Amino acid sequence: MGEVRARLQLTVLRTELEVGLARLVCAMRSAEAALALPGLPDESVAMASVGLIGALAMLGRADEIGPAAARGYAAAARSSELAYYRAHLVLAQVMRLRLAGYLHDAEAIAREFRDRAKGHVLGSEIGSCVLGEAELARGRVSSALRWLREARAGLGDVPGWNYICLISLTRALALSGELTMARTALADMRAQRHPAALYLEPEAMLARAWDCAAEGAVTDAITITREAAALAADRGQLAHQVLALHTAVCLGERTLAHDLSRLATRVDGPRAPVAAAHAAALAAGDTDALQIPPLQG
Repeated sequence: MGEVRARLQLTVLRTELEVGLARLVCAMRSAEAALALPGLPDESVAMASVGLIGALAMLGRADEIGPAAARGYAAAARSSELAYYRAHLVLAQVMRLRLAGYLHDAEAIAREFRDRAKGHVLGSEIGSCVLGEAELARGRVSSALRWLREARAGLGDVPGWNYICLISLTRALALSGELTMARTALADMRAQRHPAALYLEPEAMLARAWDCAAEGAVTDAITITREAAALAADRGQLAHQVLALHTAVCLGERTLAHDLSRLATRVDGPRAPVAAAHAAALAAGDTDALQIPPLQG
């Protein structure tokens, strides 16, 4: 019995590690194997659910996540000792919704979590970080900056979460035109790069691209976005590939209509087809078609 439990724990831990290292198919298989076992302890259910949500989100399979999310939240809610796992579940869920383009839902989940997390260790800080990330995805830069600055001040040097916060903070500062502070945040982000969070590298590269664009180096920024897209594609992070290519389109790259059209048939959610439509309109010089409504889902 002890050997079985040890193998179970290793399978669940492998899920978490594989997601962090952007080995998404392996992570998905490990999570599914763990969650299929009878009598799985709540802690293991929560951990495996986080891994499965994250893997499916980045693979572009966001619409398959509902059952894993429901099971993970239910497990984490059964004991106050598992409250910390709820933060990871929310982070994975918000990433899933944000990447897929369900931005209203991402904000709602992030806001609810922040309201409920008050009083827990680092609850307000993590809640502010995730809410700032969701607000930034909706283009609410000023509001995002307020939450992200609050999170950064409270998180200090907490590994992992601080890196996540700095990725969004760098981008928000660049978009707001606060160039000196953006450069400082970018340097801090690089210094805080977490070896178990390689899945975030495409987003860190996009933060650097927005910093370049804010400085006026738009050609360099587009190059970085395309490198981020290539890295994401190599790792199977199709949702991040869409985000990176769409960022290049937003910066003026006109040659990505075919790539995004192909991805729109493989990636769940409204973001991919909207990105493909934007790319096609830009390539055709169709100013009317470029007035596609922003993502609101």
